[in-house]
Amino acid sequence: MPSFKRSINVRVGKKQVMYQMGYPKKREVRSAIASAVDECLRDAAGLIDARYLFTFENVLMVAHPAAVIRETLAFESHVISRLLEQCTKVIVFVATIGERLEDTARKAADEGNMLRSFALDATGSVAVEQVADHIQEMAGDVGRPWGLAASRRFSPGYCDWKIEQQSLLFDLADAHLIGVRLTDSGLMIPQKSVSGIIGLGPFDSNVQSYNPCPDCDRRECAGRR
Repeated sequence: MPSFKRSINVRVGKKQVMYQMGYPKKREVRSAIASAVDECLRDAAGLIDARYLFTFENVLMVAHPAAVIRETLAFESHVISRLLEQCTKVIVFVATIGERLEDTARKAADEGNMLRSFALDATGSVAVEQVADHIQEMAGDVGRPWGLAASRRFSPGYCDWKIEQQSLLFDLADAHLIGVRLTDSGLMIPQKSVSGIIGLGPFDSNVQSYNPCPDCDRRECAGRR
């Protein structure tokens, strides 16, 4: 299937960045920190290049713990196979905000301005999460005409889905079209990028509410829902 490429504008709020930096929403912060965040938000408008691509694939077969997407490609994960056994299609996506913001944050750190670097990094994290949220909304919209509901998004590295399977997503989606590449260890460059899948299945299934967390023993997991 072809990959569909999109660009979007993101609006990063000050409270979101402060929260990402570790400040509770109701906590007052020093004026120097607030000013640094304001400056970073102004700069970020010219540094963020938010774009994503996605492709549709058919779920050919599920044989736990594997879900076969193409004849030679299978997602190996109990969590993912339990999701996709309820689905007829799956959206594979890759998103990024580009390299300019993280390059600027790295330069600030090299110059000893750790506060600016930290604030820019937090801004980038919020921005790329907004792109992923947009993809989640898009998935619901595109599935509805087919009579299909969209699941939550899942990414390699979460639950029992190994990070090494990241390469399968890149085999399915043309990530190079938006400037994202993989390292040998499966990490993405630019770092402010995200990849994953969203299952599409019948509305009378539990695709929309599927949550593996209640059956997982990893109580301290940061991604626990």
